[in-house]
Amino acid sequence: MKSLTPKTDRLRVRWPVSVFLLLISAALLMAADDTAITVTNSNLALVRESRQLQMTRGAHSFNLIDIPAAIQPSSVLIESEGQTFTVLEQNYEYDLVNASKVLEKSLNQQIRLIRPKTGDLKGELISVSSQYLMVLDQNKQLQIVPRSDDLQIMLPEYAGTSGGFITRPTLVWQVQAKHGGTHKAAITYLTGGMNWNADYTGRLSENEKELLLAGWVTVENRSGKTFKDARLKLMAGDLHLVKSGRRNRPRAENDGVLEFYSAKPAFSEKPFFEYHLYNLDRKTTLANNQVKQIQLFPEIRTPVTKKYRVDSNKGSDVNVVLALKNSKQNHLGFPLPGGKIRLYKADGKDMEFIGEDAVKHTPEKEDLNIKAGRAFDVVSERRVLKTERPSKRSRRQTVEYTLRSHKKNAVEVEIVEHLNAYQENKLLSSTVPVSKKQADSYTFKVPLKAGKEYTLTIEYVTSW
Repeated sequence: MKSLTPKTDRLRVRWPVSVFLLLISAALLMAADDTAITVTNSNLALVRESRQLQMTRGAHSFNLIDIPAAIQPSSVLIESEGQTFTVLEQNYEYDLVNASKVLEKSLNQQIRLIRPKTGDLKGELISVSSQYLMVLDQNKQLQIVPRSDDLQIMLPEYAGTSGGFITRPTLVWQVQAKHGGTHKAAITYLTGGMNWNADYTGRLSENEKELLLAGWVTVENRSGKTFKDARLKLMAGDLHLVKSGRRNRPRAENDGVLEFYSAKPAFSEKPFFEYHLYNLDRKTTLANNQVKQIQLFPEIRTPVTKKYRVDSNKGSDVNVVLALKNSKQNHLGFPLPGGKIRLYKADGKDMEFIGEDAVKHTPEKEDLNIKAGRAFDVVSERRVLKTERPSKRSRRQTVEYTLRSHKKNAVEVEIVEHLNAYQENKLLSSTVPVSKKQADSYTFKVPLKAGKEYTLTIEYVTSW
């Protein structure tokens, strides 16, 4: 965690009490009465806040504070209740105050430097750089003072000129208000720095035929703002976003703090446009630089099938896959958002980690295939034995898979031969019947006895 205190200088500023009271009252009057947040999988969130804003009558400048540093200013939508005010112009101020900016704005003003070794120095600040300060002292002599850790800087005239500094990300509006006093408004905007994903844990049974599956959602807030008591929705799906050349907004430097919340399932799900929304049934606080975990559903027991699978794209790998169907019969049957699943299996009293996989958004009644790792005792080799060109627009291939088992029990190996889906493919022969034909693949199920070897030979022709 990086310190927010500059290492080179200690800048002391005395603020009038009236300034503090003004800031406190502004924060109270502009606090969000109601906040709703929809977090997407695309490092983007939609925020809608109801606020009460204190304005004066007529045209004037108004600062909207307490906004995320990662806000997209062009996305701001302002709805005035009763249309009591209009925003004529908006500026996003995120170039926040720091020691160098304060010194640069204090040029030609009085300054006092406290130097433990050489004594105090008073005079007029003439120039500022990252390494030196140039001061015209009371005797009209130019002093060049190195900036160091033990140098303290006092600005006696700073309190009267501090109004031009921005201490937090701010939307500066030019508004036209019909009356003075309180104006109710709904403010909607997009902000970066917020993301969510699903995390699953699965405990495989001893006979490897059941999986004890639990789901969690992990919500991350690095937007630069804390949202208190917000209504939270999570949107699952792949949004199309236009990339722009805008420079990045300020990013938080602190590490995230994990908050873990375990309870009964609290999300309701519904389809929305071409996505799915998961709505939390209570309000929650999303603190800045916080990673929060909330249970999506409690542990359920679902049947799985353990498979050994060889993919022609990498024919030397025998992958171990746990396959299940997202159905009500299997105690699931609801859209599963994409995320990471971690697999465990008990070894006596101990629990061992056996692999993890990234899973895609899986609709109801669709298959879910979880890759746990590669088989240790089953070996595969793929070779193209022959390639012929029967014509200018066709190709015939003979492919051989050699499987060897070093296991003590018989297994079945599923071999997937990938094809070009945009061309016409015809299977001519195979030593094992094809179990599944698709436009882009042939699938074969090869029985492999313990300690034995088997060769699958297939021949097919591709035309275009």
